[in-house]
This record gives sequence, C-alpha cells and structure tokens, in this order.
Amino acid sequence: MCMEKGNCLAMYKHNKISLLLITSLVLLCGSLNAKNLSDNAKKTDDTMQLSSEQKKSISAGLSHDCRVLLAECIHARNSIGDSVWNNWSKTDCPINVITKDYEYLTGFADPPEEYTLLEHDKLLNADIYVKKRTFKQLLVGSALPLAGKLAVFISPPELFIDTFKIDMAFCRILLLHEMFHVHQINHFPDGLEGIKAAQLEIKYPYKVELNNQLRGEEAVILKKAILADSKADKISQIELFIKKRQLRRERMKKEFPDKYDNKSIEFEKFQEWLEGQARYTEVKIEEQMQNPDYKAIPEFRCSRGNTFEREMNKLDCLAQNSGEESDYALGWAQWYVLDTLRPSWKTEAFAKNAAPESLLRKALTTD
Repeated sequence: MCMEKGNCLAMYKHNKISLLLITSLVLLCGSLNAKNLSDNAKKTDDTMQLSSEQKKSISAGLSHDCRVLLAECIHARNSIGDSVWNNWSKTDCPINVITKDYEYLTGFADPPEEYTLLEHDKLLNADIYVKKRTFKQLLVGSALPLAGKLAVFISPPELFIDTFKIDMAFCRILLLHEMFHVHQINHFPDGLEGIKAAQLEIKYPYKVELNNQLRGEEAVILKKAILADSKADKISQIELFIKKRQLRRERMKKEFPDKYDNKSIEFEKFQEWLEGQARYTEVKIEEQMQNPDYKAIPEFRCSRGNTFEREMNKLDCLAQNSGEESDYALGWAQWYVLDTLRPSWKTEAFAKNAAPESLLRKALTTD
C-alpha cells in the first residue's frame, strides 16, 4: 500500500473508502538470486559512526506503536500461525520499517552491510538495524526482495491510520498478509517468476464492464457455496461456479479478443493463487484469534477485527469493484470452500499449477 505518489496495484475497500495497496510482490530488484554476503561477516554498531545520543534519537524514530504492532504479529504467527499453515512459524521473516528518515530492519540474521546495529529491542526480543532511508515510498505493506531474501516492507501505522480510518486490528491483519507472502514464496520460489511475468506481460482487462459483471456473478455463487449447510449443496454451487467461469472466459475471448486471451486466464489463476491465499490467511488467522485461548501481547490493546464479515460483504458487490481486489476476493473464497471439499488441499498449495479452481475441479472428480 503506497502512501506517496507512485504505482499502486490494487483497490482495497474498508469502511466505505478505497485504500491503495501494494500487496503484490513487486520485483524491484529482479529475481531473488542468492547474494554472496561473506563480506558482511563483520558487523559492528559503528558502521554509521553513531554516538549514544544519535542512537537514542534514531531509536525514537521507530515508534512504540510500530514496535507493538510488529511484536503482536510475530507473536500471532508464532502462536497460532501453524494452525493455518504448517510450519509458518519456522519461516524466517525479515521486516523492514520505512520511516520518513530511516529504515529499521529486524529478523534478518545477516543484515546487508549498509545497515548498522542500533539496539536490541526487548519487546521484539530481537536486534534492530538501521540505515538512512533510500526506499522512495512509504508503504502500509508489501513483500519485496532485500539482499537475496524476501522481506516485509511497512511504514509505522501512525503515518496512515487516521488518513485511512483504520485501526490496529486492521493493521495487524495487513502485516500478517505480507508475512504470509514471505512464507508462500519461500515454499514456491517459482512464484517470483510468475509475478515478474505477470507485471511485465499482462494487461488484464479490469476496466471491461462485462468481465466485471460476470466475475461478480461468480463471486455471488462462491458466497452461496461458503454459506451452504451441506457438502452436497457446496458441490452444486461449485459446479455452477466452474460452468459460469468457463462461459465467461469463452464470451470474453469472443467479444474482446484484443484484451482477453489464454494469458489472461493464466493471470487470473496466478493472482487467485498468490493473493487469494494471502487473503484466505487473513480470514483464517483472525478466526483463530476469536478463540478465547488466544491472547494478544499485553501491549496490543485493540478490539478484534471482522475480516470474514468484511470479505463476505465484498463478494456481494464485486461487479462494482473493478481492479485487482477482485482477484483477492475470488481467490480467498475458493480456498475457503476447499477447506470442506478437499481438506488436504494445503499439501498441494505450493505445487506448480495449484490454482484454487484446479483443486476445486479435482475435488469434484474425486468426491
């Protein structure tokens, strides 16, 4: 999510306002080739030649609210994340916080040489490294390459929380969304090439009214499948969804051959895999947070969110919400239905060609 001028990749609806998101994995640095970090073996806290007073001043630039948000998301992932995704808590997840003047890095075992050790944060129980800001944008959340690894890039919540009329519970879900992307791509590195290809080659017809209308009809069917009481009713709705989707694609190729082709279809599948899984993760981890056994860290004082309700409401009005948000919505809903129709789907989720619609088709044929 970009808070300064620049390319924003999706529209996110919340409290009747539009939020500009960068939640796709933007490959600013090309593919994630391993970087030789042997010259970084020597790390000292005087790389920037900081005095004690300077360190104290720079430390104050990383707000208490931001530290609490990071600590709570790390706590949530470590305590309940594995109930959503197997071994999620074991995936290294560096986080780079971009402020107006500095970048603060934590969770990186061998930080790039331009960062210097600032302090050990007791709340995070982790070292924090710092460098002068070079990243051009302030971000609510994105997952980007950093020195051969995928890292979460965010900016402190106080920079945008009032502007976008959101709360810390919503910020927590957004950050966990990006933390999942790190886990996702670590388990399926080929996804990076898919992102790169999609950004360079595909211009999806998000502004074609017919496509939006028909995708909206697909979303309504998926909502009915989620709400269906019986497995048989869910299957009936998914059969209808697959039929509707096939008819839409055939019609789009016929009526808009210059805007919609087989590459467009592959793009849909990829986006629903990439962002659909991350949005599904938002819904499922908040469901876990509703369990009385889950306790947020004491410093995180915020009411529980309503991600499931919010995302279900979006399915009703998807035809009016053009843009990449439709990929998130259609994606998570399919993954959610798969919990019932193919409970083992997560063992296949990071395999090649594991689009949710492909696994739904398998569920119908193997039921």
